[in-house]
Amino acid sequence: MKTLDHYFKQFINKSIPSVSISLFRIAFSLVLVFQTYYFLTTGFIQNNIINPLILFPFIQGLDPISNVKLIILGYIMLVANFGMLFNRIARSATLIFLLCFTYFWILDKGYFNNHYYFISLICFILFLVEQEASFYKNLHTPKISIFSLQLMVFIVYFIAGLNKLNPYWLFEFQPMRHILEVKAEITNNTFFKKDILIIAISYLGVIFDLTIGFLLFFKRTKLFAFSAIVLFHLTNYWLFKDVGEIGVFPFLMISTTIIFIDPTYLNKLFNLDAKPIIQKTRSLFLNKFLVFFLIIQIL
Repeated sequence: MKTLDHYFKQFINKSIPSVSISLFRIAFSLVLVFQTYYFLTTGFIQNNIINPLILFPFIQGLDPISNVKLIILGYIMLVANFGMLFNRIARSATLIFLLCFTYFWILDKGYFNNHYYFISLICFILFLVEQEASFYKNLHTPKISIFSLQLMVFIVYFIAGLNKLNPYWLFEFQPMRHILEVKAEITNNTFFKKDILIIAISYLGVIFDLTIGFLLFFKRTKLFAFSAIVLFHLTNYWLFKDVGEIGVFPFLMISTTIIFIDPTYLNKLFNLDAKPIIQKTRSLFLNKFLVFFLIIQIL
């Protein structure tokens, strides 16, 4: 009799085209180019790392390198972002960006955003799972490669929904009330202060976060989920762009829809089906490590 463990191993080792991972990496990297460009051109590094008298690092005793080296490191990140766009050097470039970017955000808790952590995690997984990238070869990879990325996206949405299940969000409608009131002042539009709008956006946010991850995994609801994600994140960007610090996060999340597109469809789109399959294998240890890593993220 086949056990649950057997079916799980069969699921994670199932061979699928890897083109969706490469396509996602390119879209993700393009968004990161704008993120790093913002860091370099707006004085972000100067204001948040160089100028403060006191930093509160995530690792006790971690101090920033010299001011000039910090700026150079920022430009290395930008070069690495462009490198991530090219299949041949994508893996090395991803590792370089991961190390530089993670170093930046662990220097101080004051400017930390959750999506910085998310960027590091996605880059780490991409480095592990995308052993070779090409739009000219019919490359296949174990399903755990793309499932690990999909599950990270699911975690981001679902945990965000769980965190909203509190009186502050559900009954006081904060922080949406504050955000919309500030938006009303900036735009001179009192409609943003309407209770009905504040309540609707607060509850729609909860419903979206708790359900969208599930909708992405089912074929019948994927198209609806894709549309909802684009609408939700563009609305978020518009609401927050002059109120709070949301940066490129909405566009990062829009880019993640690519990994939920059927990879066999993308294989046909790039005319790869007619070419011989090149199966990329992965060590049992790495597969187990990916599963362990995802469990840690859930916890």
